[in-house]
Formats: sequence, structure tokens, C-alpha cells
Amino acid sequence: MSTSIVRDRWASGKAARLAWVSIPSVEVVETAAASGAFDAIVIDVQHGAFDPASILTAIRVAAAHPVSVLARLPSADVDLIGWLLDGGLDGVIVAMCDSVAMAERIVSATRYQPRGIRSYGVYRPNPGATDPLSYADTIIVLPMIESAAGMVNAAAIAAVDGVDGLFIGPSDLGLAIGEGVGQD
Repeated sequence: MSTSIVRDRWASGKAARLAWVSIPSVEVVETAAASGAFDAIVIDVQHGAFDPASILTAIRVAAAHPVSVLARLPSADVDLIGWLLDGGLDGVIVAMCDSVAMAERIVSATRYQPRGIRSYGVYRPNPGATDPLSYADTIIVLPMIESAAGMVNAAAIAAVDGVDGLFIGPSDLGLAIGEGVGQD
């Protein structure tokens, strides 16, 4: 519906409440989005069971409710990011970001020229957006810190213009620093 829901929570000093959805069930997405318990629905494209059609359906179903719709993506794939944003996504969480250069690439993939490299071709503009070009500047960008290099570079990654925050991937980060996936 709008990234303002998440941004408003952040502006008031509160954490955004996320529902993480890994199974491509319209009923699960709709129940979570309509519940009022969450500020955002995260569609897990990296480790979930979604295919391209079910991703777009999940975006459409969730966007019909007062939540932001984000997706966790396996990489900084410019084409995938643009395609999902064209489908109405409000933001991206991108796995395995371990450098400033990668964070810059992620931000660039979410912005149109001249600020980025995203191609203009919106086939499903966000329902609340009157101007897709200015709406693109509101896309939430959360690189995931999941490696020792990402941890070392976290402050510099967070300082990249257009990065809204960092999302910590505890399992991969635990593995990377020798603590395992079930660290305490």
C-alpha cells in the first residue's frame, strides 16, 4: 500500500513489525496483511517457495491492505529488482551485502535514471502512487549483513545514500564468524 507505514514507525522511534512469508499461499499472505498485526509483509524470494507468478500475486494481495510489501532477494540482480518494483513492491531486502559497492548497486537498481539504473516500464504502479518516478525515491532499501566482510563494512554500507537500514541475517552471519546457525 505505502512505504509510509514503515517509515512512519521508524520516524516515531518504533520498530516496524514484519510478517515473513515463505510459502506461496494467497490465504497466508492475505491473512497476515489483513490482520492489522504487521506493518509490512516480506515475501521471501531467496529461500521461499515462490515462483514468478506467485510473487506477483502475493504483492497484489498484500498491497490491497494497509501494509508495506517488501521482498527478500538472493542477490543484487538489477533485472529482478526492477521487475519486482514494477510489480508494485515497496522495498527490497537484499541478501549477502558485504561492501559499499554492492549497497550502491542495490540502491541504483531501485532508482530511475539519472539517480540509478532502473529501467522505466511500470506495468503495475503502486496503487497509492500518483507519480511512479517520485514514488521510486521512496523504495525501502535494506541490505542484509550476513558475512564477516559485511560486518566489518556495516557502518560504511549503512552510510550509502539511499540505504534505509541494515537487515542482519543471523544464520549466515553466525556461520561466517564461526558461531553456527543456532547461536545464542
